[in-house]
Amino acid sequence: MPTSISSPANEKVRTITVAHSPDSDDAFMFYALATEKVRVPGLRFEHTLCDIETLMT
Repeated sequence: MPTSISSPANEKVRTITVAHSPDSDDAFMFYALATEKVRVPGLRFEHTLCDIETLMT
């Protein structure tokens, strides 16, 4: 069972934006971050889905 990790109230939370395609192989790689199975105190992960052509430019 996952445990909750809390950060001190005065700690700044940094946001990391991750862009990937909605293809199943990319979605699989980012599943743990997207579903908050991986928690890092002080970090928040934001996901952006883009088509592969947009990601390569």
